[in-house]
Amino acid sequence: MCTVAILAAPGGYVVGHNRDESRLRAAAAPPAPRCAGSRRYLAPTDPQGGGTWVAVNEGGLTLSLLNAAHAAPERLPPNPASRGTVAVALAGSASLDDVDAGMETLRDRLAELRGFHLVAVAPHPRPPPRG
Repeated sequence: MCTVAILAAPGGYVVGHNRDESRLRAAAAPPAPRCAGSRRYLAPTDPQGGGTWVAVNEGGLTLSLLNAAHAAPERLPPNPASRGTVAVALAGSASLDDVDAGMETLRDRLAELRGFHLVAVAPHPRPPPRG
């Protein structure tokens, strides 16, 4: 089971995350710098699916994927795509609003993935809604 912990800290936050360490998984490539659009990010890589379970970009935005049960596993394709590709696709986001917009553009692809929870944390969160 994947776990994430987020602690507020002066000037930002601290994130701790672990990967579901099934003995069937191949060893991950260690965190390395990569690019998504014009933004650099740091993330380990799953060598089988090509995705990641945690990424932090140069703007301080962190994305964390947690496994979840799929609502209708019988509707999944025989070999679902890696959930980790979602974090890679969103790693260039500049804000939480960009993450929301990115998820909307990925909507059609999400049906081909096993269930997951996406945790996105930014050093400058959205202002609270008015009203």
